[in-house]
Amino acid sequence: MSARLHRTTADMIEPRRPARGDDGGAIVLVLVVGVLLLSFASMIVKRTATETRQSLAASEYDAVLHAAEAGVNDYIAKVTEDHLYYGHEVHAAEDRRTRTSGGTVASGTSWPGDPAWSYAAADRYQTWRPLGSTNSLYEYNLAVVPPGNGSLAITVTATGRKRSNPKVTRSLEVQFQGTSVADFQMLSNAAVSYGATATTNGKVYSNGGIVHDGTANKGVYSAGQITGAGTFNDVRCDVDGSPGGCTFASVFPTPISFSSFSSAGSEVARASQSVSGKGIFLDTTATIFAYQLTFNSGGTVTIETCTSGAATDTTAPTCTGAVTKDVPTIGAIYSTKSVIVKGTLKGRVTVASNGDIIVGGPLTYVSGQQDVVGLIAEGNIFIAQWVPNTITWYGAVIARTGQYKLANCSGTKSGTYKHVGAVATALGGCMSGFTTRIYEYDANLQFLQPPFFPVLEEAYKILRYREIG
Repeated sequence: MSARLHRTTADMIEPRRPARGDDGGAIVLVLVVGVLLLSFASMIVKRTATETRQSLAASEYDAVLHAAEAGVNDYIAKVTEDHLYYGHEVHAAEDRRTRTSGGTVASGTSWPGDPAWSYAAADRYQTWRPLGSTNSLYEYNLAVVPPGNGSLAITVTATGRKRSNPKVTRSLEVQFQGTSVADFQMLSNAAVSYGATATTNGKVYSNGGIVHDGTANKGVYSAGQITGAGTFNDVRCDVDGSPGGCTFASVFPTPISFSSFSSAGSEVARASQSVSGKGIFLDTTATIFAYQLTFNSGGTVTIETCTSGAATDTTAPTCTGAVTKDVPTIGAIYSTKSVIVKGTLKGRVTVASNGDIIVGGPLTYVSGQQDVVGLIAEGNIFIAQWVPNTITWYGAVIARTGQYKLANCSGTKSGTYKHVGAVATALGGCMSGFTTRIYEYDANLQFLQPPFFPVLEEAYKILRYREIG
C-alpha cells in the first residue's frame, strides 16, 4: 500500500509536458503579424509619398497657370496705360516679331507701327519672362494678335511654365477690348442741344448739360442737367437723377476724358507712314485750302488739291491734279492740311487731318457690314455749306478740339440732314441750319470699327477666356 501511495505521489508531482507544436505556432503567428504590419507600414509610406508627389505636381500645374494669367494681366495693364501699346512695343515676354515687309524686331524693343505681324515657327517659345523677381520659380511667354478687320479686340496667348522643369506648361487664350468713341452716337465734352425736329437713335453723352426737345430713342447721359420737352424712350441719367431716377455717376463713375483722344490723329499719321506704300500720307508746304478725297465703289480713292475755298462757301471749290490710289490696306490716310471727303467707300479706313475735315457731299458704303470710315479732325468736323439741302452720310467722327457742325451753323437748309454713325466733339455741335435732323447710330460699329480709333475706358472687358493646348 505504501508503494502504491509513493507512485501516486510521484505521479502527482511530475511536471506536465506541453502539447507538441504550441511553441512553434506562436512564433509563426508573431512573424505573420510582423510581416503584415511591415507591409501595411510600407504601403502607408508609399501611399503618402505618392500623394505628396501628386500634390506637388498639382501645385506646379496650378502655379504655371497662374504664371500664364500673370502674363495676360501684365499685358492688359500695359494696354490700359497705352491703348496702342501693341503698336508701340514688343513686350519683353514676346518672341521676336516678323514684319510683313520683311525683317524681325526683337523682344522688349520698340515696334515701328506695322498693323500686323507674325511669329516664325522657329522663334516661338524662345522668350520667357520670370514671374516677379529674376529668382522666381515660374515664367511666361506671350504671343499677341492686334485688332484687325475693324475689331478693337486684342488676343493674347500666354504660356506659363516652371523654370526647373520646362515640360510643365499651361496656356491661356484671352481676347479683350475697351469701349470706343464709336460706341456712342454723340459724345461731347461740352453742353449739347437738340431741337424739336431732331431724333437721336444712339446713346448721347455730354460732360456738360443736355437739352433735348426732340425724340431720344436711346440712353441720354449728362454730367450736368438733362432738360427739354422732348420724348425720351430710354434711360435719362444726369447729375442728380431728377429726370428719370438714374444718376450719371452710377453709370460713369469717372467721366470720359477727351485728353485720351490727344494722340488719335498722330497714331493715324504714324500708321500711314509705317509701311511703305501701305498707307497714304498727304503733306505739302504749299498754301492750299484742302485735299479732296473722293472714294470710289471699286475700292479706290481719288485725291485732288483745292487751292482756294472755304467750308462756308455755297459752291464747292475747284480741285485739280486728280490721282487715284487703292484704299490703303493698312487703313490709314493722314493729311497735314484740311480734308474734304465724299463718295462711296469700299474698304476700312480712317482719315485724319491736322486741320479740319469737311463732309463735301454724300458719303456712303458699298456694304455697311464690311466697310467703315472714321474721320479724325484736330479742329472741326464741318458739313460744307455747299452740300445738298437733303443729305445722308455715314461715318464715325472726332472733332478733337472743335465742333461738329454745319459750316454756317444757323444757315438755311430746307431739307433733311441724316448722319448714320457716331460723333465725338470737344465743343458740342450745331446743325440747326437743317429743317429736319436725324442722328442715327450705326449698329455695325459695335462689331466693325474704324482702324486706329481711340479706346475710352481705362478698364477692358474680357470677350473670351479659355485654356488651350
